[in-house]
Amino acid sequence: MKHIKQHLKRKVNVGKMSLNKDLETFHYFRMHDLNKDGKIDGIELIKGLTHLHDKMNENTGTISETDLEDIVSETLKKLDTDDDGYITYAEYRQIV
Repeated sequence: MKHIKQHLKRKVNVGKMSLNKDLETFHYFRMHDLNKDGKIDGIELIKGLTHLHDKMNENTGTISETDLEDIVSETLKKLDTDDDGYITYAEYRQIV
């Protein structure tokens, strides 16, 4: 929830905002669907992962390109159940 509030704070007043689990999951997915096509692709995964990595490990170095590729490949393998190269919200919800 804190992560979502940080991203939304410039757009709406999120001071005491409370979301249920389903709504929180939906907003998290939409936040990472950068081109708003209803799917998350490998590039959007990389952007989300590098953003998360930067926030969590500001002083511990960078993640290697090989590690990023491995994480994206494994994530797509687990979540992309129809094997089309994208994660839809329905696929995401099956895991979350």
